[in-house]
Amino acid sequence: MSRPDHVATTSFRFPLLTACRQGRSSPGSVQALPELLRQLHHCFRLPCERMGVEFQLELDPALSTLLLLDAMRLQALVRHWLAAALQDGQLRQISLRVQLLAQQQMQQIISLEVSTVRHVPLPGLAPHALARARKRTTAALSSAVISRQLARQLGSRQHCEYQADGQQYSVLLHAPQASPGMLPQPWQWPILLLEPDAGRAVELAGQWQVLGYPFERVDTATAARQRWQQGPLALLLVSERQWLNASLELAQSIRECEAAEPWRGHTPLLLAGADPLSLSASALPLLDASLPWPPDDDAWLRAVTGCLPVVPPAVIHLPVLDRQVLFGLSQGDWALELPLLQDFARDKQADLQQLLQAWQQADQQTFILLAHRIKGASRTVGAAAMADCAARLEAEARAGLSAACMSQVLELEQALDDFVDHLQHG
Repeated sequence: MSRPDHVATTSFRFPLLTACRQGRSSPGSVQALPELLRQLHHCFRLPCERMGVEFQLELDPALSTLLLLDAMRLQALVRHWLAAALQDGQLRQISLRVQLLAQQQMQQIISLEVSTVRHVPLPGLAPHALARARKRTTAALSSAVISRQLARQLGSRQHCEYQADGQQYSVLLHAPQASPGMLPQPWQWPILLLEPDAGRAVELAGQWQVLGYPFERVDTATAARQRWQQGPLALLLVSERQWLNASLELAQSIRECEAAEPWRGHTPLLLAGADPLSLSASALPLLDASLPWPPDDDAWLRAVTGCLPVVPPAVIHLPVLDRQVLFGLSQGDWALELPLLQDFARDKQADLQQLLQAWQQADQQTFILLAHRIKGASRTVGAAAMADCAARLEAEARAGLSAACMSQVLELEQALDDFVDHLQHG
């Protein structure tokens, strides 16, 4: 008889995810965590809708800092939590929630959790009895075993809590912050085009450039399936002639695999160049959208709006210190600039303490004045990143002292820490 761990890993087929299961480590890369989670939320949105389940994504606004994350394992962990949750036939709501609990020098302590709410609560039982009362499917047990392994490999421990009206999976992560100037890895999954004609492929690829997604092309249905198995795709775009050959079988195979392995979520499948009325009844349920040919920019963009998560605006990474600002005074002499910049840093540390006091006392006017002062002084010495944080903080405070103000204060505090570190080691 096979051990449960062996059974649990048989559907763990992404090659990168298989490496996770086998315990092979990979270095963390610079990531913007909210964008990664938005992509996963979009991937599972349609499966949840089909089951009549509301899927909520709750992101702490303080999570704007770039972090060093093992994105491969992190995404796999969330996938298997969601897959386990979706096995509950009485499910009414799923929440994917991430919260910043603490910020320590160059790392953030983050709580990541998936919680569920059932339509019909289980009768009042002790927590251990509630766990036994749930008839867990093989797929749910598989995802539970794999998620425990992934949590350990992320340096954490998975916590599961069972309640009468739902359950919760959670981990605490200690995520180092990326050093100033390090650029994040692209968070977008690629668009895959199945089209053997290179000329037509170029025309189709042109329609997607405005969306900012990576673009890949294969020329056979077999190659498309192999690529889909290797890792997640934002969507799969199939040309009409390929659909008439092997692509119907490809689509059926993908949808059957998604149903059998819920951790994969849903890959949008679009058909270019065919009239939906001409498609067979068996083909229509497999498609997310049909696109006109020749390509029509407006029609294509409208069709893909519901198939891709929104690409957030590009983040402009401002320098910690723009030395050109003081060049007219010092002519680039660091020995002249350093004492001035050190005095500035000490002064702004005092201002930051007063800013926190104003927040605690709900003194909006003082809070705005301090943010304005930090903004002006930062611009004067060339502390560009600090000036930007202070400007956004001032604008937010003028609308009222909300929770968003505190997340901006944390950003400003980090920008000041980066500035001091730059003076010491720059």
